[in-house]
Amino acid sequence: QPNRLQQSPALIAAFDHVRAVWARGMRPISTDELADAASISKAHLSRLFRTNFGCGPATGLELVRLEHARTLLMRTNMSVTAIARDSGYADPLHFSRRFRAVLGRSPRAYRRAEGTADATPALLAIAPLARTLTRS
Repeated sequence: QPNRLQQSPALIAAFDHVRAVWARGMRPISTDELADAASISKAHLSRLFRTNFGCGPATGLELVRLEHARTLLMRTNMSVTAIARDSGYADPLHFSRRFRAVLGRSPRAYRRAEGTADATPALLAIAPLARTLTRS
């Protein structure tokens, strides 16, 4: 899988779109919107994501948002509600449910773990995607 991301103009275009959108604040980005930005079909975009990251684009982007939230929980004193909004979740309850589904505990319980809680395999799998999308 060396340099596969650099060899895919469609993924580069999709990632550029995500970075541009998220520069104004994280929010969910639909597979339709991402495929349009990359000028490819949803099916092709899904194949590219699955090949590179082991999940579809919607899941991959949500995992990046949850990784962002996980980092904020461990490194800031922001409220869970503020972290939810900063991570693109309008509803803090929905954020908490999604966080628990992926990380196995609520955001508050995760924060109380004081650094002893590790990323899940799903978050580790999308680490290259997270680095790509959150770099300046």
